[in-house]
Amino acid sequence: MKLTKRIFILMVIVFVSATIINAMRFHYGLSDALLRTIFFVFEDTRWAKDYTEDGFDRLAVGMSTEEVLKILGEPLRKSCFSVCEWVYTWQQDSWLDFDRRAVIFDENMRLIAKRRAYFVD
Repeated sequence: MKLTKRIFILMVIVFVSATIINAMRFHYGLSDALLRTIFFVFEDTRWAKDYTEDGFDRLAVGMSTEEVLKILGEPLRKSCFSVCEWVYTWQQDSWLDFDRRAVIFDENMRLIAKRRAYFVD
């Protein structure tokens, strides 16, 4: 086998392996895992102090803010308009990509949604 073909095969194996690792580590689906693998050099996520992916997975619709705080701790940002969004991750610089994690509460401050995605800026 030619050296260039071996190098190509090795690169494919490394890329596929990195995508699988990103899917498992960040609990991503295929598209977000691929994006994180492709754009990893532009990634610079700032995470809330007590945030964990396992904790994020334990959150359930209907939970109160107190229950969410007990599991994930304080978010990096809170914003409330018609609904409240608590942001647990943010980008270090405005031009960098990041792992986006946020929770959304209704007007009664009950959890209605979780947002997990790789944000490409």
